[in-house]
Amino acid sequence: MVEGGAKEIKLIISCEGGDLYDGMAIVRAIRWAQAAGVKVVGHVFGQAQSMAFMVLQYCDERVMGVGDVIMCHGISLGIQGDKHDMDAEQKQMEFFLELFASLLASRCTAKDEKHKFRSPVTWAEMLQSNTPVYFTCEEATEYGLVDRVE
Repeated sequence: MVEGGAKEIKLIISCEGGDLYDGMAIVRAIRWAQAAGVKVVGHVFGQAQSMAFMVLQYCDERVMGVGDVIMCHGISLGIQGDKHDMDAEQKQMEFFLELFASLLASRCTAKDEKHKFRSPVTWAEMLQSNTPVYFTCEEATEYGLVDRVE
């Protein structure tokens, strides 16, 4: 709940990533604040990797500093059980892959309208691999993955 008439929340992100569902809980809190009219500004301090990278992308404004790094990679799940369990996990993975690919493409503010990161297809291909893709503050700004560098 957003109390006290806050107009802006500064979310400090210094994280190497973590659990998909825990990250989505943070995303829900961000969206809840936004629905109440609060601007959420994500500030990277050191790193925003993996799920923390996704959390950053849900913020209204994305800020990082010189020397900070953001990193994106594909979704990985630990699967146990029979074929039905694996099918259910595959369905979840496909849901999040599509959700994140669309989010990342829509949040990309690269100046060039034809920039590859403005395409959900580019992100979907990247998110199918667990190979990390790192971005410096210069690259993140150029590619439209952050809004400014402090």
